[in-house]
Amino acid sequence: MIFLHAFLLLCFAMGANSEPVQSPPLKAYAALPQIDNVSLSLSGKYIGLVSDIGGQRVILMGQAGGQISHKFGIGDIKLRDLYWAGDDHLIAITSSTQDMGMRFGGLNKLFNLVIIDRQSGELHWPLRESKKVMNAAFDFHRPVKKKGRWYQCVDTLPLKFNARNRDVRIGDGELGLSCIDLMSGKLKTIAEGRKDGVDWLVGPELEVLAHAINDSANQRWVLRAGNDPDTPCLLYTSDAADE
Repeated sequence: MIFLHAFLLLCFAMGANSEPVQSPPLKAYAALPQIDNVSLSLSGKYIGLVSDIGGQRVILMGQAGGQISHKFGIGDIKLRDLYWAGDDHLIAITSSTQDMGMRFGGLNKLFNLVIIDRQSGELHWPLRESKKVMNAAFDFHRPVKKKGRWYQCVDTLPLKFNARNRDVRIGDGELGLSCIDLMSGKLKTIAEGRKDGVDWLVGPELEVLAHAINDSANQRWVLRAGNDPDTPCLLYTSDAADE
């Protein structure tokens, strides 16, 4: 009881001699860095994230729980996702609105990707650097590791070249499946001619394990093995609205 009385007197004395704590203004909270799209590498050793520092959006890369090794300003680019392929490559998914002309419905939201090399700190836009496909991705597949190298596969539109006038135009609307070697940046198309398919399933050897198509005659989705439309049906839905 004596101890409790002494403790209360001490607390009262401390409170009487200390100045009242002032809460910071609301604008101070708004100035704090905002963090989103946090992603850990495969081993958990490295981290990538997007932060808003001083009104500028940047991608930060470094050791988890350690120092930041690279910082990249992204300006007004709309970043949709951020994930790793292994421990050495950070992949950022972006989007923008582009006018593709009346043939393709005018304004379209297009997606793209930028590859960030952790060791060198270099950024690469593999679709923009390619002369084979349009600078846009229409679907993204999980990164695949083959023989020690990481690949990112995306759905792409091929470019057509006119040798006579050297004109370049977008293909006839048939999507292809292109896989990017993240170490070299080289792109290779492993499947093409998809008109009504909704997706490809990519295997560990960069092969098409299965594909889905819309059977409009029977109003249903059909899942077939491989990339051949004549392969046996693995699964189908009872309603074309189901996927």
